[in-house]
Order: sequence, then C-alpha cells, then structure tokens
Amino acid sequence: MSAGNTIGTYKNEAGTDVVLKETITSLTQDASGISYTPESGTAQTAKVVSADATNLVTSGTDFGALFTKSNLQSNQVKYEVISGTNTTATLDPSSTTDLQKYKVDVTFPAAPDGSETKLANGTNTTVTGTGTTADAYKVNVATANGTALGVVKQSAATGEEVTVAADGSLAINESNVNLIGNVTGPINNNKVVKIQDVNVNATLPTAGQVLTATGSGSTLEWKATNSAMPTFFYMPAVLFDTTTLGTGFTKDLYAAYSTQFGTPLVKSTGAAAAIPTFTATQLQYYITYYDTAVFSNISIDANGVMTYDIIGNATASTYLNIVFVVK
Repeated sequence: MSAGNTIGTYKNEAGTDVVLKETITSLTQDASGISYTPESGTAQTAKVVSADATNLVTSGTDFGALFTKSNLQSNQVKYEVISGTNTTATLDPSSTTDLQKYKVDVTFPAAPDGSETKLANGTNTTVTGTGTTADAYKVNVATANGTALGVVKQSAATGEEVTVAADGSLAINESNVNLIGNVTGPINNNKVVKIQDVNVNATLPTAGQVLTATGSGSTLEWKATNSAMPTFFYMPAVLFDTTTLGTGFTKDLYAAYSTQFGTPLVKSTGAAAAIPTFTATQLQYYITYYDTAVFSNISIDANGVMTYDIIGNATASTYLNIVFVVK
C-alpha cells in the first residue's frame, strides 16, 4: 500500500509502537482518458473519447471531449445548386459563412413557338398549322359518307330525311322516314300509324296503356295494361265464421285477396316474392253462389268490402263462390 505523511502512532496489544500514515490515491486525465489509482495502487482507466474511426468527437487541449463545427460540416453530404433549362442559380448576397442562400430565377419563353404542344392526325381527322400565334393548330374532320365516319352536314337538296338545325341538333323529316323491321311506318306527327299493315288508333296513349289488337285484324288500340290480362279470376280461399248468428257483419274481400297474393306462404324456386295484384278500384266483385240457409242480405261496395247477415250455422256443404272481374 502506498503511504503518505505520518498522522500518529499507537501501541498495539504487544506493546509495540505502530506508526499511522495517510493513504494516497490519485486521479489524472490525458489524451487516452481518465486514470484513477486507489490505495491498492492498481490504476483504473476510463475512455472519454472513443477511438472508433467514425467518431467525430476528438480530445481537446484540456483532454476533454471536443465536437467542432468543422468536424460536423466536413462529414456532411454536400449539395450543389446549379443552373438548369430556363433556370439560373445564384448565391444570394445575404448569405453567411454558416448559411448559404441560393436564388433560382426561371425564364419563360416570350411567346409560344409551337414546341409546347404537338398534335397529330387521328382517325378521320387531319391537323394543320404549327401551333404558333400566327399559325394556330386546326383540326379538320372529314365529312361522313356511306362508308366513312365523319361530320354530318346539311344537304343542299330539299326534302332530306335528316336536317341540321341552327343550334346543331338533328331533325327528322317525318314524311320521308320509314321504320325498318316489323314496325314499317310511316310516322305522322311523331306517331307510328301502322304496324305490319295494321292501322294504329290515332288516339294518343296515356300512362300505363299498351298497344292491343282489337281482334278485327284491322286496328290496334291503346288500352290499359290490365286489358292484356285475364278478364276475371276467382277469389282465393277465405273463411267466414258462422257460429254466431247476427246482422251487419263485414268482410274485406279485396284486403284478403291482396294479403294472400302479396305474402304467399309457399312459392316455387326462383319465383318472385309476391304475386302482382290490382288496386281495389280496378276490380268488380261478384258472388255467383252462396248458401241461402246461412247467409242473407249480402252487398259489396266498390272497394270490395262485403256486408252480410248470418241466419244459420254452416254445414259441410256450405260455401260461397266469389269472382273478381277486371275492369
């Protein structure tokens, strides 16, 4: 152990004088790092600055860690601003050593010279001109004929089938147009008047009407959609409670029919969810038979609501026959 100055003496158990001296430690720093020597005399060192090649921190004159601006700048990626096409780069006068400012000026062509846009001939079009102010581009479209696409223009002849109005829209000369196929025309006032040599009734159709043959073979007429459907059908099954005798009972026949057709209990694969129905006022309601021993005083209003009296209890042979007729 390293010993320093004497700080005292004492007698031990054997009566021998023992001199007490101070212990000595040391702490130093140099370019290699910090060194500490304890009482044991074995020095311990610690690195202050890494010796790695990529380290930008160095040891200063006082052996402390030193990181300078030049160390940073010399190891940064460098960028250079240069002039390009129609651009000029200059160093701004307000720049400093630490901050370099560049100004980029853009030069625009004084006038179009035809190099900015290029047009080429296309299908049924040709391009003329150079694209300059004095010689602008022009796209020319060919006139259509029987084999080539192009622009349709007004003919100088009279009585043409198709004419071009002042606003550019096309108009049809009705008297010179025949419709090709099963509809042969001619058309007058925008209406088809003959189909397969059968005259069409001159009355204009209203909403929901369809063109229907009269059966005479000589005229087609516009009729309501339901005119093309069956003229009558039987009402679906409906129950009447006859256990209680009395008067003034009612049964909404139309509602029962509409509900059953609208929400059938079973349908075939791929069938629609509901069966088409008529409105209440599109139908007329009839009872062609009923058990007179059970029912009496029966009437039906225009909406299909039936009013009746029960005068007897039903038997196994009791039934009503209700028919709906399409107006």
